[in-house]
Amino acid sequence: MDNKKKKLNTNRVAAYALSGVMLASVIPYNVFAHASEVDNTFGISDQKKPAQLKAAEDKVLTDDQKSRAGKSANNWKEEISQDNDYWQVEKGWQGRNLGGTSSIGMALSEINYLGTYTDANGNDVIRLQWQGDTRSSMPWMNNLSIALKFQKDLYEKIDWNKSYAYSSYGKEEKFLFNNVKSSDYQAEFTLAQLAKAYSKKYELPINLVLKDGVKIADLGKKDYLIQHRGLDVNNKLVLTNVPGTQRDVDLSTIEYGQFTRSTIVPLNSNLNNDVIPANSNKKSNEQRFGTSEYDSDKKVIRTRHYYIKSDSIDSYLGNVGFTQSFDARLLDLLKEDEKGNVAYLDVNTINNEKAYSSTPKVAIKRDQINVKNGVATIYVVGSDFKSNLEETGIKVVRATSGNIKTGIYSTLFKTWTINYVNTSIEYNVDEDMISKLFPQNKYLQAYAFSSGFVHENKDGFLRSDQEVKEDTVIKKGDKLTLEFKDRINNTGNQYVMQIGETYHLMNDASAPEGAENFETISERNAGGITSASRNMKYDITMQAGRTLHAGDKIRLWIINDNGHKYESHSWRLFLNTGNAATDKDIVNVEGENTFKKDYSPYYFQHSKSVDGVMVTKYKYVPQVEEIFDTDKEIKGTVRKDGNNVTGYYIAPSGEKFYFDTKLAADKNSAETIILDENGRKVEAGDEKYDAVYKYALGQLKTENGKETLKLKKDMPIYINNARKGQFPSDPVIEKVKSRVTFDQNYEGKPEDKVVVAPENEQYLGNAGYTANGLDYNGKNVMPENPTREAYTFVGWAKTPDATKADFTKDTPIENSLTVYAVWKKAELTDNLTPAYTDADGKVGTQTTITAPNFTDKDGKDTTKPEGTKFALGKDAPTGAKINPDTGEITYTPAEADAGKDVEIPVVVTYNDGSTDNVNAKVTVKAKTD
Repeated sequence: MDNKKKKLNTNRVAAYALSGVMLASVIPYNVFAHASEVDNTFGISDQKKPAQLKAAEDKVLTDDQKSRAGKSANNWKEEISQDNDYWQVEKGWQGRNLGGTSSIGMALSEINYLGTYTDANGNDVIRLQWQGDTRSSMPWMNNLSIALKFQKDLYEKIDWNKSYAYSSYGKEEKFLFNNVKSSDYQAEFTLAQLAKAYSKKYELPINLVLKDGVKIADLGKKDYLIQHRGLDVNNKLVLTNVPGTQRDVDLSTIEYGQFTRSTIVPLNSNLNNDVIPANSNKKSNEQRFGTSEYDSDKKVIRTRHYYIKSDSIDSYLGNVGFTQSFDARLLDLLKEDEKGNVAYLDVNTINNEKAYSSTPKVAIKRDQINVKNGVATIYVVGSDFKSNLEETGIKVVRATSGNIKTGIYSTLFKTWTINYVNTSIEYNVDEDMISKLFPQNKYLQAYAFSSGFVHENKDGFLRSDQEVKEDTVIKKGDKLTLEFKDRINNTGNQYVMQIGETYHLMNDASAPEGAENFETISERNAGGITSASRNMKYDITMQAGRTLHAGDKIRLWIINDNGHKYESHSWRLFLNTGNAATDKDIVNVEGENTFKKDYSPYYFQHSKSVDGVMVTKYKYVPQVEEIFDTDKEIKGTVRKDGNNVTGYYIAPSGEKFYFDTKLAADKNSAETIILDENGRKVEAGDEKYDAVYKYALGQLKTENGKETLKLKKDMPIYINNARKGQFPSDPVIEKVKSRVTFDQNYEGKPEDKVVVAPENEQYLGNAGYTANGLDYNGKNVMPENPTREAYTFVGWAKTPDATKADFTKDTPIENSLTVYAVWKKAELTDNLTPAYTDADGKVGTQTTITAPNFTDKDGKDTTKPEGTKFALGKDAPTGAKINPDTGEITYTPAEADAGKDVEIPVVVTYNDGSTDNVNAKVTVKAKTD
């Protein structure tokens, strides 16, 4: 063996410690406080970072959460608390479908937000409205309750001893807590409390009175979710709203929003009642309600607005349009499709069949959505819809084909509808942006949607804007009187008054169903409405009482179907005590230009619905086994059956590749497993889970399925899961791993050794990513060199017939591979090392260097093999001589050698023909004078 090679080997570590692969802590996209933390910890560079990672870098986690986030089964030990707003259905309960007009019983039950005000006692009040559509009296309806679930922050600020609903009996009904849990922030009414008949429609006020000293402002800038359900308590049934007739429904097969309705108290999203429910003088437009859900299959948020009409009379002041407003934060979630549209509007029946077969969907683009003060608004109108919308800067979507082009809503409003007609809008959702919706550890969010029909109002209504001059307390039962100082000759004038956020309508056929006398405007009709002597006075009995503050807005609209408008008209609103001397003015205006034309697109009475779009995120992440680039399937388990497990990879270009589903997580795949600290299945341990469900994912393909992709080392693979109608869970993020198999490459060899290559600090595709070898980041998993009788190990190669090594501990690994040992027949030189003893010399005096000593491969002295020959090597100094049999050297240093070390090269030839090279050294003394 050459001395130089021997020196390298003796400095090499004799044996390498085999260690497990260090799993980097990967953190999902919704957990970071700062972008720099994402780059340093997650390892995905900003320019290559998927959109969902960039969308939520403002989320903050504890150190413990960071250590677990993104790992397999990282949150399986956690429980969903009631504070997360998800309303669990008690075990043993089933669904009963409402079924629309084809039902025998309830056709709808809906809660709507109307506004806020201060009552006569100084308590702030949130006013809701219960809308019910009962079709016929059946014995089971006596069991019905309307249950409401509140968020904790709101629930605890409500005075439940003062809060009530105004029933169709004309009296106040208190909330009940006997069938629901106040500890879960729930309350209820029974149907019998509210409805005096089971074959009518109802619009009944609900007043949530805040506790003494608690003001609306104290609730903060927050949208409060109020969920509600219809319950048959005796039979343990939840009322559902799915297509089809009245029937029993398995709740696990439908979306959450189809058995849980909601409304929003929009204290943050600015969906204020700044548009009046214009008095349309038509009871025929009888009822409406809204519903919404997330369709996880189509990846759309779907909102539906239903209405029903009971005659064919048209008095709607021209063409009709549809409008929907929502929290503008949802715009970040919307995604353009291949046509550049973010949403589509369609008009269907209650069973989701098209109302008009020739009417296509109306496409909506992002730049057609109005945004103001945090509210996004869409107006969809026909081509014949004439108004000042565009002139006032409001953007509209004009339908260009089908019946909507000619005013489908106008057509429908002139038609008696046998059942509810629904206007649905489907918003395309980018699931990569869901982190924008969900704060950390929040699994249900709701966003306010306000929907309804609007007047064309091309000729404008008359509007008078006034202010309360001084604080005024209106006690329960007090009467307000609206008085016009001049007689209006035309009949049919109607009035809408807004005090704060609360509206008061002309008490005619358009008044709230079942609450016709609740704070509505009643005409005195002294002498008859056509009489020249009628006194033009209208009364409002304030059953709830009110505190008016100086500066509060008072608005009055005059609406006349005959098109006669009066811009100059004096009017007065006063607290009527029955004694003119003690009556107190609230508004008293005279003179010209008291009223101005208002061309706003006002809602129809009975058409506006404030609905909460509830979006839920599945909590539990999947359990995933390690992923290797050679795997044909990705395997793991989930906590619940029926989950939709999705695996995908996001290429640096942004293109997504999805895995085929090979085995669904259904009840037939249940098993019991034990997990280790990394969420991997093990044979023994303390973390045991019963009845989890297996899944398997197969080939990786593009979204259209046309292109496949092979797994490569350090690819980030995202795996999440969800149930029907939910956003997916946070992902488990697995780096693809690679194995290196070491084949000793001869017959009778030992079993191959397999090591897992260390994970790279970066992800494949990141800027600056460089593939690593087996010795990386302080971990070396390169195995020891093998041995073989009568052979010498040369190194590892990527092909089995190689004669030279081409794989080392530093060779970059991009995929799993097998490397093969390269051997050569063992020679004497491989096991022997010759070495001369250094000698001293003097110029002009012959020096003898004794024969070399030999050591074996272990460094022990050994004898010279028989037949060994010695010869001087190339460039040996002149005069040197060597004994070819013993290796002894004689040399007489020359004048030029004085003070130098002279190296004499020697070639040692063994009897098997192998050779070694060795140097003999003579240190020549310096010449003295």
